[in-house]
Amino acid sequence: MTGESTPRNDEFTVRHMSSAFIWNGPNVLMLKKASTSALFPDLWVPVGGHIRPEECSSPKDACLREIQEETGLSAGQLGDLKLMYITVRRKKEEIRIQHLFFCHTESRDVVDSSEGILAWVQKQRLQGLKTSYTSQAVLRHYFTRDLGDESLYMGVVEVHRARPEMNWIKLESLDSPF
Repeated sequence: MTGESTPRNDEFTVRHMSSAFIWNGPNVLMLKKASTSALFPDLWVPVGGHIRPEECSSPKDACLREIQEETGLSAGQLGDLKLMYITVRRKKEEIRIQHLFFCHTESRDVVDSSEGILAWVQKQRLQGLKTSYTSQAVLRHYFTRDLGDESLYMGVVEVHRARPEMNWIKLESLDSPF
């Protein structure tokens, strides 16, 4: 027992988020959150944010809105936007569900927003950034996937001996009648 009381199931709030790793050649666009940010202050994160209630059935729409708001990139400037990960983690009384898309763009012209500072980061420098555990786990898994693997993966964070561990499963369609 950790001393932290476990809330009842009806005491959790749920935060739905949608984000994108936007690639331009070997570089990915990352956002260094402002130190005043309520979520992830001073951390490097993929572009994205909260899913609005009217967007709940389309995380892709939320992701495109967030990309436009945070970078100035329009949907027409993005290629192959694809949902590749859904992660679930708990932080105290909150359950965080994040939809993570990957895409590419030919444009490197982005506009900073009040969310923080944007930077194109070389693939080999990603490991050195101060990022969230979820971003680290997603990128680690993404770089070890087989080329051509376009599967959708679900990741759930478990804590073992005070250390987080992301458990991955391939989310497949159940086409049976039951």
